[in-house]
Amino acid sequence: IDRGFGRCMILRKHQTSIRTYANRTMDRSCGPPDPSAFPDGENDKRYEKYKAIDKDGICMVGEQLDSGTIMVNKESPTDTSTNIGGAEFLAGNMAALSQVNYKYSGMSYKS
Repeated sequence: IDRGFGRCMILRKHQTSIRTYANRTMDRSCGPPDPSAFPDGENDKRYEKYKAIDKDGICMVGEQLDSGTIMVNKESPTDTSTNIGGAEFLAGNMAALSQVNYKYSGMSYKS
């Protein structure tokens, strides 16, 4: 008896959004962190979660994802209610935006 080897390709649709908040702050996507921030560099298990992320913070097309691999490296502002900048912000002063603190709110693959 001759048996063949089957190939299975699974495609899933995942969505996330980049929101703009009432105080004019917005979510942002970031590339992977610097490997030197981890004790074992690129061999660190925590850094391996970012292996599929491209420079724009979104996973590359055709990447094989394991459970826990990060698909979107997104950050959201910690304070979305306090007004920042006021009239200076409207005039194009980006210094107010540089003072915004962000927290991780990315999306990881779950099998």
